Amino acid sequence: MVQEANWELYKKQKETEAALFEKKAEAEAQIALADATFYARKQAAEAELYSKKKEAEGVVTLGQAQGV
Repeated sequence: MVQEANWELYKKQKETEAALFEKKAEAEAQIALADATFYARKQAAEAELYSKKKEAEGVVTLGQAQGV
């Protein structure tokens, strides 16, 4: 009887550990996805900023060439 109770307790403990491990893996995957999304958005924003900066420099150069 005690042995059976111990076995059930052990089994439940292992099931709980497995569920915890799965939840931890899911959380780590979500963090990795969030990091990747952030990096992609940051790269896009930096590319847009660079483009706007070059466009502004072109306008300044054109203005200087026209004597404005």
